[in-house]
Amino acid sequence: QCEPPYIAEASFRTAIDKANDKYPEAWHRFGRVLMRQNRLEQAISAFRKAIDQANGELPEAHKDLGQALYRRSEFKAADEALNTAIRYERATGRLTS
Repeated sequence: QCEPPYIAEASFRTAIDKANDKYPEAWHRFGRVLMRQNRLEQAISAFRKAIDQANGELPEAHKDLGQALYRRSEFKAADEALNTAIRYERATGRLTS
């Protein structure tokens, strides 16, 4: 996360392409890069793709999705995403899978 967003964006796009679009962790990190660039629509899409590919087992992506949805004023959807992350954290004692 130290490199400029445009370099990180290119790196994650390359990793995703090499994995034939099936790389949930890269989609999640790509979403974070997009959030830093205030590209909310694309970030939300990336977080959702990460969550879908991980069969919902990526709680950090749920947390980040919730934050992005709050920034876009989608409060109900944001609450659902954040509650999913909180449930995971309470069940496991950690937020990372």
